[in-house]
Amino acid sequence: MKIIGEANRGHYVAIISGDEIEKAFDKFCGKMPAIRVGDTINLAQGYDFRNDIQRVCHSMQESMRHFSAAQHTLQQFAMMVADQTEDNGEQK
Repeated sequence: MKIIGEANRGHYVAIISGDEIEKAFDKFCGKMPAIRVGDTINLAQGYDFRNDIQRVCHSMQESMRHFSAAQHTLQQFAMMVADQTEDNGEQK
């Protein structure tokens, strides 16, 4: 996007590619309707990547909390399996 003018305070005139608009709305590969001269597009209503990232991070934290609770049991199980393999004469 290239700003080519200022219409008034906080409002700009810009040249922006169709690809840039599609990316702002997460509408790649023709998923966005055709744009015509005079159309109004509110870029502030674009796809909310920040919300997705926050949701995924919270989900990861919750998963780690559950894994931490089971970690000791999983380690004990792995050690038991390793000991049985060693007792049976099989290779590790």
